[in-house]
Amino acid sequence: MTDRDKLIALLGNCIEENVGVNDPDVSFEVDYENIADYLLANGVIVPPCKVGDIIYVLFSTFYAEYKIIKLIYDGAFFWAKLVNQEYEPQSREILRCISFDINKTIFLNENEASQKVKGA
Repeated sequence: MTDRDKLIALLGNCIEENVGVNDPDVSFEVDYENIADYLLANGVIVPPCKVGDIIYVLFSTFYAEYKIIKLIYDGAFFWAKLVNQEYEPQSREILRCISFDINKTIFLNENEASQKVKGA
């Protein structure tokens, strides 16, 4: 799914949930595609994942499952604050740069992480 497709879906969900597009008393059309194109042309950046997503972090010979609890954009990179429920509470949170690590050391699905470990 492209950034444009993600924005179109997000806009549709947001408006339908918050404005009541399905309400029979509300009648208007929204051109999500033009809005998405406008936002992308004017600097909107779409992160590769969102808060609440599960990602898989690759270590040398294994991978671990983490939940994203916070996303941070510092103007150059996306950072994710991650939590792994298997560790002790005081040491389970980590901060990882995800801008360049997607499909290298961070994977959005378990199958890709597993294949990388097997191929390593």
